[in-house]
Formats: sequence, structure tokens, C-alpha cells
Amino acid sequence: MQKVETIGQRIRALRDERDWNGAELAKRMGVDPGTISRWENGKQQLTLENAAALSVAFDVSIDFLKYGQPLVPMGAGSDAEVFPVVGVLQAGAWLEGEQWAPDEETVASFNLKPAWRYLVTQAYVLRGDSMNKWMPSGSHVLVASTIANGLHPRSGHKVLVNRRRSDGLHEATIKELEIRADGEMWLWPRSTSPEFQAPVQYKEGSDEVTITGIVVAAQWNEVL
Repeated sequence: MQKVETIGQRIRALRDERDWNGAELAKRMGVDPGTISRWENGKQQLTLENAAALSVAFDVSIDFLKYGQPLVPMGAGSDAEVFPVVGVLQAGAWLEGEQWAPDEETVASFNLKPAWRYLVTQAYVLRGDSMNKWMPSGSHVLVASTIANGLHPRSGHKVLVNRRRSDGLHEATIKELEIRADGEMWLWPRSTSPEFQAPVQYKEGSDEVTITGIVVAAQWNEVL
């Protein structure tokens, strides 16, 4: 495939390689053909869920969709790999949409188990104190998409949680999943701050609280 520079151009090129028209890709994605056109023309940004579904449809990584290149090893013989940091996770920071942050120079390196190297993953930076019992503000986490990888979080997993308010604003954070004996699921911040100590109940199928990823690696990097 000829090298192209934007996400939309890469979607179009991958679609053309498979001889799919916009309607065929839209059917596979469960969206309307107009959405495919807006993605390809750069008139609508992808959400993380859209990107994960596209990566499955095209059998490419999210990193390839966004950057047009595979992940880069840090060095020969090393288990560490470097990933671009695509966004910030912070409790209490409510934004207008679950959209990628603009391209940045920031990268993070992680030591990966062999089985994790083939997962669809993205790196984020943690801000604030909502998980400071586990990782301080400024640390980086590598998150594997639950949708793209077919993963099901278990009790004790640190997970990427997206919450949506009635006014349409979104919050993206890391929390710890607890699955109780009665089947109830709760999402816990692990914080020394009284502001971030109350759990959030999680119910599968909810539109207001969703789990979109599982933390598979973390890099401690405290902000002073």
C-alpha cells in the first residue's frame, strides 16, 4: 500500500485494497456510509471504539491507523518497546467527546510479556490523584482494547473507564474493577484524596459507564 499521511487517507487506502466500497465498510462497522465518508475526508474524528473496530475489520493495529507505521522496538535484544502517548486520563476532567488528543512528541516505553506484543494497545499519561495509591500523577499506562482484542476484564484488573454525563460530556480514567460474590461490579479509584474514594457501579450494557480497555503495562514517572 502506498504511504499516506492522514487517518482518513489510510482508511480509504485499506478499504480500496480490500475492494470494499463505503457501504460495505459501513455495514461491517455498523455505521451509516456518511460516517465513513466523513472519516475519510477528515470531517469527523474517530472515537477509540471506532478505531478499535476498524483495526479488527482491516486486521491492522490502531497505531498503524493513526501513525501509518508499526510499533518501534527500543533496542535489539530488549523487551521494552516505545509507544506514542495518545491522550490524558484524569478523573474530574470532563470533555466534549472521547476523541484522540492531537499528535504529540511524547512517547512511553514498557516492558512487555511476549503474549502482549500482538495486542491492540494505546499509551496514556495519568494526571491527578485518583489512582495515586497505585501510580502517581505523570505515570504512563499501556491499555489493551477490550473490543479489538476480545478481552474480558476480571476482578482486580486496572481498567480504562469512560463515563458520560447527561449533558454529553465524557470523562476517561483508570479504575480497579471489583466483581463481588453476588455478581455486582464496582469500579474503584485507589486514592489518598477524599475527592476520589467513592466507587462507581458498573453494569454491562450501560451507555453511561463503559470499560474500553485493560491496563497491561505501566511506567512509574512521578510529577514533582
